[in-house]
Amino acid sequence: MATAAEIQQIYKDVLGRGALSSGVNYWLGTGDSIEKIRDDIAQSDEAKDKVQDLYTELLGDDRVADFAGNDQNASWWTGEEGLAANEAGKGTLAAVKSNIMLSDEYKNLHDDSTDDVIDDITGDP
Repeated sequence: MATAAEIQQIYKDVLGRGALSSGVNYWLGTGDSIEKIRDDIAQSDEAKDKVQDLYTELLGDDRVADFAGNDQNASWWTGEEGLAANEAGKGTLAAVKSNIMLSDEYKNLHDDSTDDVIDDITGDP
């Protein structure tokens, strides 16, 4: 069973914001495991909107993250290797952003070398 602090951390990691008390109480009331809660939040419409925002920011206004199955990458970002990951260094919007920036699609759009992309991720000039 998850704790309130764990649920708050999931909200920060996956959605980039703190949970409202009603949200924490809802998840505590389910009795679900921390893994199930993370997976459910990562699959939420709000999480998908966050991934879409990253696609637009990094890959262009016309790049749609199609979660209905036409874009396997979009679904991957909200799955077990993306926002639903329970491993250190994964499961955060920052990690998803970094990984999108390491993609060939991003590099081709920005005509960046790997060193330039790493500088973009770390904020180095």
